[in-house]
Amino acid sequence: MNQKHLASVLLFAVMIAFCQGVLMLHKKHQAAEEAAEAAEARLNTATQMHSNALMVLTKTKETTAPLRTYFRMWLPEFEKIDSELKAKDAFLPTIKRIPNIVFFDQGMNPLAPNKESVFVTQRAAGRARMVGDYQKCLQMLSMVERELPTSRISSVEIRKGERANDIEVSLLVELPVIPPTAPAAGSALTAANK
Repeated sequence: MNQKHLASVLLFAVMIAFCQGVLMLHKKHQAAEEAAEAAEARLNTATQMHSNALMVLTKTKETTAPLRTYFRMWLPEFEKIDSELKAKDAFLPTIKRIPNIVFFDQGMNPLAPNKESVFVTQRAAGRARMVGDYQKCLQMLSMVERELPTSRISSVEIRKGERANDIEVSLLVELPVIPPTAPAAGSALTAANK
């Protein structure tokens, strides 16, 4: 084999290696283009989903604006009672403000879970059994409604008393107990409600 044949074989080998390199680069380029197209399709889908979620969020904010305003208005009242002790301190002095009412029993039942609500997780129940003048007892009931606006009178029984204008009242008042939240969660809740 002379030098011309050897140069031709070498040139042919270099050309084959060059062609293989070009084919590999072409495959890599094609794979990169396909990956870019797939990424662009995912980006378009994500952008569409994001814009749909923003539209739903905006619509929800518009429809719930009155409810959130109402919630913010009542939130300080709900936050006043965050323990069983505060519920007791709110309930017992309220029912004892009216004079000339004789109490046979008053106190607090233990905290009970509230399965009906996500926000109000517990409730305390204040109980009282009393005898007094009809007008004063009803005045005391209205005072509970006025001074404990987040409470709910869950049970009231009114019976005739022993004297002419006296009545006997058995009362059960439920007070929502909202334990204090962590500052980060509270600020996130407040930010979400705006």
